[in-house]
Amino acid sequence: MADAVAEPQVEEPSAAPREEGRERRPPPNWDEPLPPYDDSLLVKVKGKVKRPSKPDDTERNTAVEELQAEIKRRSERIAEIKGVLQGRRNRTADPVAEAHKRNKAALRGEWDAVLVSMRRHAARERVGGTTVADDLVPPQTCPTSCLLAGLLHVAEAKDAAQGRPRSL
Repeated sequence: MADAVAEPQVEEPSAAPREEGRERRPPPNWDEPLPPYDDSLLVKVKGKVKRPSKPDDTERNTAVEELQAEIKRRSERIAEIKGVLQGRRNRTADPVAEAHKRNKAALRGEWDAVLVSMRRHAARERVGGTTVADDLVPPQTCPTSCLLAGLLHVAEAKDAAQGRPRSL
């Protein structure tokens, strides 16, 4: 037998796959005149055509007003944030923030004075007497130190009543 080589049959691809139910129309030729229209397809109205009534705009107007108010609030907030950022870039401080910083520094100074007073008081108790330097500084220099000194004495009294040694 002779060796025969069989070539597979190849189908030629179609131009474009067609979907079922859709006819392919040729493109319109704009050079040709349009066909005449059929008068029987026109809708004929007897009498006058009524103009439709105007829609009620109250709901739309209230929604628009609410949105405008929201836009205004957010734009004011944006302006405030931009001002803060601009102040940070220019190193100009807000007067309110500066007042808070000064108040914080004053409170920090008072707290440091209270701590110094408490340390001196504890050292005085350990030594058993007072020194000349302790007598020169008034024991209560601020209202906060008065309050803390009173609390310290209450804590000492409780510790003494329970028989615990006082520790700082």
